[in-house]
Amino acid sequence: MTTARKRERLSTLANEVRDLLRSYWGPALRPEVRIGTFGSRWIAYGTFLGDTITPKHEGETPLEALRTFRDALLPSTVADAHGDGS
Repeated sequence: MTTARKRERLSTLANEVRDLLRSYWGPALRPEVRIGTFGSRWIAYGTFLGDTITPKHEGETPLEALRTFRDALLPSTVADAHGDGS
């Protein structure tokens, strides 16, 4: 896979996670997605005005960290965590 294609996939997934954050906290708050490293692991998390507003989600790659973050935000995952899922 080319570097450009990897960047495109990463950008698409980051936008999807950002949209999920905005659906929870509202677009007026303008939460954003951050990706970085913590030691040898990649992390993805949500911020608002520079403050972390979500748990950090880890992965071996940036895409894996974002996928973990996205999966934690999906409604079925949230419902299951609260015992409301099927």
